[in-house]
Amino acid sequence: MKMGKQLLSIGNFIFLLLIMMSSSKDELYILTLVQQDLGALDGIEVGSDDETIVDLNIFHTNDIHGGVDENIGFAKFKHFINLANEYTRAEGYLVLDAGDIFHGTPFATVELGESVAQVLKVVGYDAMSPGNHDFNYGQDRLVELGKVADVELLAANVKTIEGKLRYGDCFVKEIGGMSVGLFGLTTPETVTKTNPENVVGLTFGTEEEIVAEAKLMVQVLQERGVDVIIGLMHMGIDTDSRIKSTTIASQVDDIDLIIDGHSHSELNQYEIVNGTILTSTGEHFKNVGVVTIQYDLMADEIIKLVPHQISMKQLEKCEEDTEVKSVIDRIKNNQKSILEEVIGTTAIKLEGGRSSVLNGHTNLGHLLTAAMLNETQADISLINGGTIRDSIDVGMITKGDVLKVLPFSNHIVTVEMTGKQLIEILNKGLVIGSGRFLHFAGLLVEAKLVQEAGCPDRYEVLSVQFNQQPLELTQTYVVAMNDFMVAGGDDYQMSQSSNLLNSFGTLDEALISYVKEYGEIAILNANQINNLIILTEEDMLSDENKVNH
Repeated sequence: MKMGKQLLSIGNFIFLLLIMMSSSKDELYILTLVQQDLGALDGIEVGSDDETIVDLNIFHTNDIHGGVDENIGFAKFKHFINLANEYTRAEGYLVLDAGDIFHGTPFATVELGESVAQVLKVVGYDAMSPGNHDFNYGQDRLVELGKVADVELLAANVKTIEGKLRYGDCFVKEIGGMSVGLFGLTTPETVTKTNPENVVGLTFGTEEEIVAEAKLMVQVLQERGVDVIIGLMHMGIDTDSRIKSTTIASQVDDIDLIIDGHSHSELNQYEIVNGTILTSTGEHFKNVGVVTIQYDLMADEIIKLVPHQISMKQLEKCEEDTEVKSVIDRIKNNQKSILEEVIGTTAIKLEGGRSSVLNGHTNLGHLLTAAMLNETQADISLINGGTIRDSIDVGMITKGDVLKVLPFSNHIVTVEMTGKQLIEILNKGLVIGSGRFLHFAGLLVEAKLVQEAGCPDRYEVLSVQFNQQPLELTQTYVVAMNDFMVAGGDDYQMSQSSNLLNSFGTLDEALISYVKEYGEIAILNANQINNLIILTEEDMLSDENKVNH
């Protein structure tokens, strides 16, 4: 229902800013005084007294990745929810998430997501669209986590190969006489952006099928008589997203609001596509979203629908909800003995930042691939940069630090590959800025930068050495990899002729064992390795001249 929809200017946002800057004891009193001093703000600062007008607040998050107390955190978020609802006197509210919430930190992974689910239940989330990383513990575990969190899992495009819905598709909630309908979609990239073993037997649909599913959801919700239609989508809006939320909005009419995740995009309040307002809050609790909706029951129309993005700086002085904080503290205390065990020390920072590991080699990547060789006694080890999720700072190294770096519980496997297959994987894997960017040990690779219009920058292999000798194309080598890559993750389609030899423990276990055994010697060695050499045109001309002379 889009008739009469208006957008508010910055005035409506001011009341939220005032909430954050007020003192804890007299918040509402101070806000009232400030409002009187400012005069009438542009839009609705408090709920309407007209009984035919319904006011609704929607609080939303996306891509938190298990960071329950990172940046804003759930305790402040919950306090803000309570305060904003009290101030606006809205008839009701919804708390929604657009995916990637159950996984990504030691707090989350130690308990396979249940710790996060317990926090979500206390915060009071209503619904979420699962993100690709929410499948990291397996598709059945996701169902269990939804039950613990008491949240509706909405993924209308996720079905079994028999065509049956795997999770929920849509959800309706009545608030003050207004009916709100929600449906969810999950990115089809999930099949390669979680371990493919986690989604065996599931289909996520083509673009055409997902658009058709969204149209069907709108039709179903309209037939159920809803007044407002909201799409929860873990699809993304950046150029790397295979199917974007903006694509859905442009092809599907009558969606009033899309709350998006996956691409970690921070929208400056919102975008409008085909009459649909689209919003997203970035990543890691750096922002939260609030959408205020006012609906006229008599006129049967939305009067106002206004998205706001609230930053962690604006919530800096916001207090923490005591119940949520106590739940987080209790869980952390229970996990302390596991996560705080010291396994070694480092005199240098071990670099695992996303901008580093997706664009080149780092000392942490070298340490990890060396640990894989140590664990398996393989000839060569390979790992995708997307596996490495954090850095380790100077000082003591704890198990918790390692789990921050390697939260996915990927196992190491060994396969037999020819030199030709290895070169093919290297050329496929050296894509700059991609999660598939390849880190390796046991090889010395020379490559050149290739930049082509319409394609991501990449490195093309010029030469490969193994044991200081050219790699033999027909010779077979024992290669250690993670099971994510072997299963086809990050589009690594492994050749059927790559024979699986053996399975080992997890990457985090291998790294812990390696650091315990070799300590700072291993770290210093990793810091000195340079096994990916990028040649410039000048270098190649110089080498050619040396040969000619």
